[in-house]
Amino acid sequence: MIQPDSYRGKTLRIDVEFRLWRGSEKTTNTRAKKDLDNLLKPVLDVLQTNLNTQKTEPGLDLIEGDESVHEINARKTIVDDESDEGIRIVILEH
Repeated sequence: MIQPDSYRGKTLRIDVEFRLWRGSEKTTNTRAKKDLDNLLKPVLDVLQTNLNTQKTEPGLDLIEGDESVHEINARKTIVDDESDEGIRIVILEH
């Protein structure tokens, strides 16, 4: 496993897969309808040292800032079973 400090000062590639539940006939606004671009913003924010510019909310501190991300590969997969829902994030040196 790569330690977060090993990402410092490097250009990065982030691969993200969103596995979103389709919902049921009774569900009118499912997660599967979310736009991919809107799903990416919170992911990039939470990976950083701080969630906001005021530095009042800590992030996961895996990357210093999203300016170090030079490539993003994102995929949205619709799943039929709610138990298959989730997110996979891979951070690689670009």
